[in-house]
Amino acid sequence: MAVSEDRCLDAVLETEFGEDAADVGLDGLLADRQVPGDLLVAVAGIAGGLALLRNSSSRGKPKLSVPSTLIGSAALFGIVFGTARTQTDGWGAALTITSLAAGAALLAGFVVLQRYDRSLLIPLRVLADRNRGAAYLTLAVANAALFAVFLFLTYYFQGILRYSPVKTGLAFLPLPAAIGAVATITQGQLLKKFTMRAIVTGGLIACAAGAALLTRASATTSYAAWVLPALILLGAGVGSAGVVSIAIGQQASASSSAPQSASH
Repeated sequence: MAVSEDRCLDAVLETEFGEDAADVGLDGLLADRQVPGDLLVAVAGIAGGLALLRNSSSRGKPKLSVPSTLIGSAALFGIVFGTARTQTDGWGAALTITSLAAGAALLAGFVVLQRYDRSLLIPLRVLADRNRGAAYLTLAVANAALFAVFLFLTYYFQGILRYSPVKTGLAFLPLPAAIGAVATITQGQLLKKFTMRAIVTGGLIACAAGAALLTRASATTSYAAWVLPALILLGAGVGSAGVVSIAIGQQASASSSAPQSASH
């Protein structure tokens, strides 16, 4: 059961990592027709699940922990809601403080529950492992960076440059294209010549360089001058660091499952 839990966590992180960039382009391209990209992604996921997934009759398959699910979801809701309220109410507002405090307390309770729950959502040994912990931290940072880029560049494209939704979606396309191209090159070539640590470090440096270029964009600068090279650098950094981080997590899953497989 421990092996399946670990591999499920790897699969969730990999799927989430790859979906974000493509979804923004779909949102922009389909906004004029009022068809959200999220809907198409959801429909494609449902269709793929119905076509490819099969029910398992194994008696030892993991079960969903209802207490962990409820507490973890409530914790994240409290933190996100409290953070969102800071924009309108400020950090010192009672609702903001209460939401953040409740979210933090529930999150601490979730961590404690994972030590004793039989059906774990997040095995703590995953985060305790140095390599996997660093890999998942890299993925979390990369996803947070992508979210920030999508949010603020959307404001910039439509609010400052006055792009249409379709043009905004097209303006984002170099980012997912760079992610896909560099991830493929990393898997096929870079991993044969460089260490994983060097690739992740280089990828994060590329992301930082891309973010630095974005600070030069203004109402008077052109898209090709600063934004386009910044998106390519961000895509290259996320594509290289992300694919290596996923590989590190999968390697750790395989190594941790070996003793258990041998014991059986």
